[in-house]
Amino acid sequence: MTYERDVIIVGAGIAGSVCAAYLARAGADVLLLDKAVYPRDKCCGDILREETVTHLSRLKLFDDLDRNGTLLRRIHVISQNGSECVLPFEAYASPRFYVDNLIADKAVSLGAEFRDGCNVRELIIEDGYVKGVRVRERGEDYDIRCRLVILADGSCELAPGERRDAGALAGAGRYIGERAYFAGINLEETLAKDQYNAYGVFGFHESLPNGYYWVVPSGAKGVRDGYCNVGIIRDAEAAENIRARDVFAELIEKNRRMSALFVGARQVSPWKKDVMNDVTSTDARSGNGYLVIGNSGSTMLPLLKDGTGAAAGSGEAAAMAAKEAISANDFSAEFLAAEYDRRVEADRDRLKYERITSESLYDVSVSNQMVARMVNNPNYTKKIVKEVFG
Repeated sequence: MTYERDVIIVGAGIAGSVCAAYLARAGADVLLLDKAVYPRDKCCGDILREETVTHLSRLKLFDDLDRNGTLLRRIHVISQNGSECVLPFEAYASPRFYVDNLIADKAVSLGAEFRDGCNVRELIIEDGYVKGVRVRERGEDYDIRCRLVILADGSCELAPGERRDAGALAGAGRYIGERAYFAGINLEETLAKDQYNAYGVFGFHESLPNGYYWVVPSGAKGVRDGYCNVGIIRDAEAAENIRARDVFAELIEKNRRMSALFVGARQVSPWKKDVMNDVTSTDARSGNGYLVIGNSGSTMLPLLKDGTGAAAGSGEAAAMAAKEAISANDFSAEFLAAEYDRRVEADRDRLKYERITSESLYDVSVSNQMVARMVNNPNYTKKIVKEVFG
């Protein structure tokens, strides 16, 4: 059989684009597809922590991120009952419409082909193996055959078989995130000193079970223009009908600190919503001729870690597994699972444990006591910084 490509990657978010870049750099014939036209916006908190920055550095993109991101040095934590504390915290913040496009362009420069505005309608399955994709592009339908398909589309809608919820933990591993961008946020001058010395606000609210809200300066103009990513994340089952605009309206009305932040601020983008799957939500991450990575592959823990780091890590792991599969000419479920899972499974077990511990943390009765205790107890603060915020 003649294959047109070694690997087709569906979805050009961080997981898919990182995977494409690593594979192209290794000499594989890679086609990266996305139904959106790039650059495109994506619902995300914009936090890029050490793992994400490490991958960007390996791809020689750190200078671009540094010029177009805000470097957070602290987080200002606010409890439901108004207790506050400031904790050390280091991460970049840069909008996903910039970061995703940056990585996709890098993949192209390394030899991958990228077709945006190309909608993958279904997988081609023959003799129990995925053999390619059926796409619609500019009103035309056609097939593209390949040796391996990597699904990084976020929704997992294309993956063969049914999703299987682990069900062992409350919430079944699904979260809803919602965010918008605001300009003119009144960041505190003592904490937001400049582009490389800023802070973000994280707070707890009784209407956000197993979740929190945030206000984070993002991009090169985050501090200068008060350009902030504002959003919430919450347990999908317990809070499906909660809207971010309602949460922030209440906060601005009743919370002195939040009210001061938003005086004169204006919303500059619509609210955008997405569903995230954590490490407990599914076991199906590979099969004959395909891998499922990123949010689709349930590699992240939205409550504690930035999802972009887990996505980038799964992209690298998938690229390494794909190279081994191409070398061995073995695209069976057993081979792919062995090569991919062994590279991500250690983190999966650790993240499951961290999720269990986080479920009590995001109960407001617990967070009220936690934040109040951190105000006057340096040893307890160090413990929380290490165990919760990494």
